[in-house]
Amino acid sequence: MNWLAKTQAASLCYIVASVLAAQAQDTDILPSRAAPYYEYVATWPDAISGKVSKKLPLKYESWDKPYGDEAGKAAVDQINSWFEDGSAAGLSQDAFRSFDSNHSKVGSVYPQMTMAKPIADYRPANEAIYSNRVTFGVQSLGFHKSVFNEAMAIVEFHDRCSILERVKPSHLKRKIGVGRPVVDASFYRALYESNCLLICPAVWNFQVRQDGGYNDNLSFLSPFFLYSVGKSGSDSYLMKPILYAAASFSPELKTRMLRSGTYVPSLLGLFKAQLGGGDLLSAAAHPSAYTLPESGPFLELLINKAHKLKHIPPVTRVRCVGEKPDDLVLVEERYLITSALREGEVLELEIDLSDSWTDVGQKYLAAEGKILREPDGTETLQADLKKLLVEFAERHPLVEQTRARIKKAQKKQSTLAKVAGHESRWRLRVPWQSMCNTTGLKRTDVVFVANDGAYDGAPAYVSVRHLQQSDRWLRE
Repeated sequence: MNWLAKTQAASLCYIVASVLAAQAQDTDILPSRAAPYYEYVATWPDAISGKVSKKLPLKYESWDKPYGDEAGKAAVDQINSWFEDGSAAGLSQDAFRSFDSNHSKVGSVYPQMTMAKPIADYRPANEAIYSNRVTFGVQSLGFHKSVFNEAMAIVEFHDRCSILERVKPSHLKRKIGVGRPVVDASFYRALYESNCLLICPAVWNFQVRQDGGYNDNLSFLSPFFLYSVGKSGSDSYLMKPILYAAASFSPELKTRMLRSGTYVPSLLGLFKAQLGGGDLLSAAAHPSAYTLPESGPFLELLINKAHKLKHIPPVTRVRCVGEKPDDLVLVEERYLITSALREGEVLELEIDLSDSWTDVGQKYLAAEGKILREPDGTETLQADLKKLLVEFAERHPLVEQTRARIKKAQKKQSTLAKVAGHESRWRLRVPWQSMCNTTGLKRTDVVFVANDGAYDGAPAYVSVRHLQQSDRWLRE
């Protein structure tokens, strides 16, 4: 019997820790083999009272971009005022760490937040994160020079998600050398459930083009961390509005978030909802990489939403039920399901959301799901058709051909529907698709959002990669 099995048999208290341990190395497991997960989060320190602290949560500086304007000053003043009257927790329970030797940093405008000594990597996790209770981290230098190349599109440093079993070890060794050990989604799920939010730039795999479009070559959509659009430093910029929201939670609520491991899901749920205009089912709430929101209404809405929370929002969880495909690789990480398809293959799943987490006194009531994007979507073709109709008549051969292509593409698109008689179950069908777009997108992304009657929960995703000819080094 291996260590994990013995631990599970010894005590139910170790179940959560053992699930998260998954495939990581001993030194990378959440939060330590000697300190079970439940104990690590359950003993999180209390917030410092605004009546005794001489330090305010935030300091306004006109040079502190992007919130050095009047709207930023108003937000700082409001959060500090909440802290002083005891209705906001501030940042005394938080710690920030640069995981790129201080190449990217958040500055000196967070007097209460612990600034852990900058280091070069976030592994081993016990030493880098858990022993210091790090809640926020950035890594602009998200690679080691010896392994930096474009083949990293499917692997850890440039795509922090599942390493599919379809990737041959020999290919990995040839493409990325013998540097750091490969880490799969379970490692980042551990951060997500242990109050650590990691943000890194998607320098190579998500780029904004000069024509206003973008190139999206990321392998999966992940709920566990954020990618920022841009180069070094864009990660710490993206962190700022989230830090403002973190300081705005009520002391009692923030402490319960930290002690239940729902801190990061709560922050990301609020952040993404505001990006989507209040709609967590909007594709705008779930891009592969995030641009820095402007100040003004966005920031004001975000901190007020955080401050007015009466209980912890739900955390959406997904799991496959019923028959699973035997011939396809399927990776499940409670909040994320990933797979990959070759040409001609079809993924069919029944997904249950009834395990979604809800706060004390609340209950799971309903959930919604939506297909966000696909590689063979009709958006590009619809845009082409619109341009053609400006120049040509309805019966022009080019117009008719484009309409036929749209109709053909629609037949190949994925479908998502609720299972009759099961309010919490959805049936998803994803056929392999060719990359008929100009963005480089090779994924079908699906979002699920649980609701407890008052708040929408932090989202969960199903993200399926459609292997193309350009991915032939990944194929068996």
